[in-house]
Amino acid sequence: MAYNYQLLPEAIAELSRALDWYLEKTLPLAQSFFDDYIKVVARITANPFQFPKAKGEVRKARLGATFPYTVYFVVRGDVVLVVAVFHEKRNPTVWQGRA
Repeated sequence: MAYNYQLLPEAIAELSRALDWYLEKTLPLAQSFFDDYIKVVARITANPFQFPKAKGEVRKARLGATFPYTVYFVVRGDVVLVVAVFHEKRNPTVWQGRA
């Protein structure tokens, strides 16, 4: 079963800020970041329960070795709801109130 996928507005803003930051560096770097994001979302929507829980029902999926970002999400029925696209050096209490 493939899950549907949605982002909270805060997660959209975080993803946008990250893309903007990498775009300031180079276009290929931003493209690589976005490609890694798309790959992890495909893995999440294919089988969200393969990922460990971060807090409560919130699960986490790391973007990969290159980028220090984690996608935090919850499964609600047939929907994967992304609550954060979060840089690993930020304070996690910022996203923890969203789920």
